[in-house]
Amino acid sequence: MKKILAFITAVAASVAIASADIILLPHVYGGLGLGTTEGKDVKDTLETTATSWLLGAGLGLNIPFGGYFGIQPGVDFYYNTINAEAKVGSADGSASYASLDIPLIFTVKYNKFNFGIGPYLSIPVGKLSYDGDLFKYEGVSRKDSDIATAVNFGLSFEAGYEERLGLGRCLIFVRYMLDFLPTEIEGAAGEDDAKIFTRRGLLLDLGYKLPLSF
Repeated sequence: MKKILAFITAVAASVAIASADIILLPHVYGGLGLGTTEGKDVKDTLETTATSWLLGAGLGLNIPFGGYFGIQPGVDFYYNTINAEAKVGSADGSASYASLDIPLIFTVKYNKFNFGIGPYLSIPVGKLSYDGDLFKYEGVSRKDSDIATAVNFGLSFEAGYEERLGLGRCLIFVRYMLDFLPTEIEGAAGEDDAKIFTRRGLLLDLGYKLPLSF
């Protein structure tokens, strides 16, 4: 029974994709890390709330399934930062890392309004870099650390408006994304991995819908 259902699903998806007017969506993102929280391993030295910023760009394919609904896979590249101050003293610092995010958004379109919700995978790229005196180890400021979180998972919500411009449509979206897991760094010799922060982001999303069939 499961094999039959899987086969029917695959056939239906193939037919839908073959008959759909697939739309290419390049995006740029930027926004405040609204809701970003510190990791519990550093909460004794940082403030109770953290300030963060996210910048990014991406590319998606919107595949409509007739009517109002569609599915939108994509690939996004983000630059993620956190800024913090010590509760005692004047030490401050920031940390940043890059990530490759792979979302799968389920979309609803009504007239010029678009709504979406869906999960994503977030894969850290490179190391987590530091700036400032707050993040120290044995009195020496750390420049970077290996990230122990191999893959993160999250959920994003979006709502926006589109207007025709040239061959396609210009999009203005608001997107909120939240990671389910904290970003962790690998501990030094004899230390456990440390949870630095859990990413949250309220982003302004500017995009352009370009139909692949004219």
